Amino acid sequence: MLIVLIDGKIDGKMLFDFSVLIFTVNSREHMAKEKLTELAIKQAKSKNKQYKLSDGGGLFLLVHPNGSKYWRVDYRFGDKRKSSSLGVYGSKKSEMPLVKARKVQAQYKSMLQDGIDPIEAKRQKKQLYFKEKQKKESRDAEQATTFEKVAHEWMSKQGPRWTEEHQTRVRRSLEIHVFPEIGQLPITEIDTITLLNALRKIEMQGKHEAASRARQRCEGVFRYGIQTAVC
Repeated sequence: MLIVLIDGKIDGKMLFDFSVLIFTVNSREHMAKEKLTELAIKQAKSKNKQYKLSDGGGLFLLVHPNGSKYWRVDYRFGDKRKSSSLGVYGSKKSEMPLVKARKVQAQYKSMLQDGIDPIEAKRQKKQLYFKEKQKKESRDAEQATTFEKVAHEWMSKQGPRWTEEHQTRVRRSLEIHVFPEIGQLPITEIDTITLLNALRKIEMQGKHEAASRARQRCEGVFRYGIQTAVC
């Protein structure tokens, strides 16, 4: 309810010595229309039960008894009412200040106008993130498991069964004839043709015995790779 006095008069009688007075009878209703501020949020104290601080448009801050504050947004999609968690209030990198919460709320509104359920969109985005992460980890693991790396592991395992002289011959054979060709390739990407091409280069130098021994040692590396599930 508003009472407006113009020129300080009612029915020609002077009541006040100022020209305009606007008085709000229900000040609580007026305050409820105001949006949240960072100061109001910081000053919000915990209570025995959790309570909401509304920012309008479905966005609100949920204050828990332990003092923690979480952003949520309520909306309707189709004939269902839904509520989505946005994150923890705060100014740290992993937290969400007021301005960011409002930005996310605006994004939700835009998605709803396009007929997209924000919760479902967030779920799909999360699934895609973890799927891509797994692919990257798998690629990194494959790249880390090179033929040379597996060969060194194989030689290390076979070492106790070999004489020192034989260990040296095997290592030198691989270092000279094999590693320069396929050593840095992921062992899972080396097929028969790739291996044969590497061995043919040795034969083309007239080193048939060296090529034969290199082949035997490569076969040993691949058998070890299969046994240890790296290829």
